[in-house]
Amino acid sequence: MNKKYGMGDYSDLIQMDAIALGDLAFSIGDYATAIDSYKEALEYLGYYHGDNQDFLMLEVGLVGRIEELEKAGDRGKRLLYPERWVLSKTSFVKGRQCEKYLYLDRYKKSGRTPHSAETMALFSRGHEFEDRFRTENFPDGINIKEEVRRFPYFNSYTGYLLQSPGRQELFEAAIIEEDVLILCDVLVRGENGDVEVFEIKMSGEVNDAILNDLALQYYICKKRFGDKLKKFNLVMPDNLNSNGYQIQNRADELNAKMPLVAQQIDRLKKVLAGKEPDIDMGPQCYTPYRCEFIEYCSALAGKKQ
Repeated sequence: MNKKYGMGDYSDLIQMDAIALGDLAFSIGDYATAIDSYKEALEYLGYYHGDNQDFLMLEVGLVGRIEELEKAGDRGKRLLYPERWVLSKTSFVKGRQCEKYLYLDRYKKSGRTPHSAETMALFSRGHEFEDRFRTENFPDGINIKEEVRRFPYFNSYTGYLLQSPGRQELFEAAIIEEDVLILCDVLVRGENGDVEVFEIKMSGEVNDAILNDLALQYYICKKRFGDKLKKFNLVMPDNLNSNGYQIQNRADELNAKMPLVAQQIDRLKKVLAGKEPDIDMGPQCYTPYRCEFIEYCSALAGKKQ
């Protein structure tokens, strides 16, 4: 780390995600991950040489925690650990729209055009709808993203909770199967082990992108839970209902799509392992969503002429 810090320019030295991960690991008895996380946070703090008391107290606190854990000797079983994946739900949906979109999104992120204010407003309304559904139906749900903070650790913490006794209501539950990562909006594991999933969409109609999204998530959930997966629900707005939403169990429809999803996963993995696809611009640039690389591809097309 070669960055130099001037007066007041040090807020990014507090690695709150590392500290949060350390605290979570400590709370479940994973002292090895707790020590590693605290040491990482301490290393960053070591680049600060001022006299801010908050920084100094945090540094002292971390040193104390590390020393206490190391003296204990037994670091316990490592329960939280980083994992890797090749495809995610988002990249799969982009790849189904256009294989070049998938490739550029992975390898040429700088070519993206930022989302418009209108699109960002739609995202915001979608998050509000999602939060309301969760709060009204699962007020005691555990949010994996908020608890863990670090993406690569989501799956291991989800697995830890799903192995714990009793009913589990999880938000952003991470599942990795066949090198594919999905995050379930709501995943409920009952006392008897049965699983029910709720995917929340702000859209008023089911388009191809939503179907691709649901099909992949169902496929991965089915790989993980098998016959324990009892329901796979789509939640959408419905102004005719007093609660403002409708819930549709799509499990039977999605189960029929599993062979096709398996082929698509294999195909998209090969796309990512190869060269940039040579695909001309067309309707896929705008349907079902506007591609983030239209300007990139337009410039490329202009050079070919």
